[in-house]
Amino acid sequence: MEEKIIWRKRARKRLQNIYEFLSEHWGERVAENFLDVLETDLELLLVFPQMGIQSEAKPVVRKHLVTKHNYLIYTIKNDRLIVLNIRDTRMR
Repeated sequence: MEEKIIWRKRARKRLQNIYEFLSEHWGERVAENFLDVLETDLELLLVFPQMGIQSEAKPVVRKHLVTKHNYLIYTIKNDRLIVLNIRDTRMR
């Protein structure tokens, strides 16, 4: 079966860092809830890929707010959602 969501290496690493940050500063429950929200949003983006805000610099790239502190940077290619990066605005 073909994967519908592809995570780039950088995005996987950032997701791991965000999870660890949330666990350490806000607790395991908050970190798990974040993953649940992210999973739900990814499923929505598969159905409605135009939901994210289109980049002015690179029109094929979009940004989607997952929570008030986290956003996902992605593109769609051949009916696949490619996660390019994920950012937490609280982390430096």
